[in-house]
Formats: sequence, structure tokens, C-alpha cells
Amino acid sequence: MNENSKFTPATLFAKKKLRQTRLDKGWTVNHAAQQIGIERKVLEDVEATRYYGCHLSLDRMLQICKAYGLSLNDLVKPGRAR
Repeated sequence: MNENSKFTPATLFAKKKLRQTRLDKGWTVNHAAQQIGIERKVLEDVEATRYYGCHLSLDRMLQICKAYGLSLNDLVKPGRAR
């Protein structure tokens, strides 16, 4: 794990990929949260890679992937995640 983060490298990758997918769609955090059906703060915590971010549950990942048009495989395979 990164000493500056409580997350594993795989979790960090997924968080970054979710954020980048949202940005690629041109969605604000507010719009994405509405599409997903969660509170804006929850999505901010999901995308956060610093210590205060929340862990990603499988249920939450599936919920977000569905709204973003991604499969779980899309989320975890190497690709564009900054």
C-alpha cells in the first residue's frame, strides 16, 4: 500500500478510473450522483484517493458501473486511469 493512502493499489486504480470515466462523460459530481442514485458526498468519498476517502464495496462498484455503462472488467483492466 502507498504510505499516503489507506487503499490497495487495485482500489486506487478503480477509484481513479471511476473519476476519469465521469470526467470523460463530462458529468459533474452532482449529475453523476443523481444518475447513480447516491448522495454527492458519497460519490466524492468514492473518488477520493486520500486517507479520508471511503472503501469501495462490490455493491457500490456495480451501482456506479451500471450508471457509467461499464462492466466490472472494464473497471479493473489496465487502461486509462490517471
